[in-house]
Amino acid sequence: MASPTDSTQVATLSWSGNEVALGSEQELGALLDRLTAEAETDLPFMVAVARPDGSTLSIGLGRDESVATHVPGSLDPPYLSMRGDPDRTEPIEFVSGGEMTEFAPRSAVPIEAARRALLEFFRTGELSPEFEWEEV
Repeated sequence: MASPTDSTQVATLSWSGNEVALGSEQELGALLDRLTAEAETDLPFMVAVARPDGSTLSIGLGRDESVATHVPGSLDPPYLSMRGDPDRTEPIEFVSGGEMTEFAPRSAVPIEAARRALLEFFRTGELSPEFEWEEV
């Protein structure tokens, strides 16, 4: 992680055993674009932005719909998920922690919404007030 005097690293992005230090929204956006292309040709997978305090926001890449989940830096509950369509009946799946993982149907959100939430978290360390979040 960055030291308090290192202002170039805002957060890290991790996925499938990889981790990259990020210094700008542009870096994050370009990396998300590249990883989305990989996920669309292979298997959809989760990526996580981790802030210096240890809090993370994870989203799924490689589908038209995604999920967004938050874990606080303390690792103690509450764990939160972006609220999606309450009428959806099919779960959504992404590779997470090396295994295909099912997420609740109501947690599926448009990929654009998940990316906006991830950018807001990267910028501010806060969950986007644009969306509703629920405890999981």
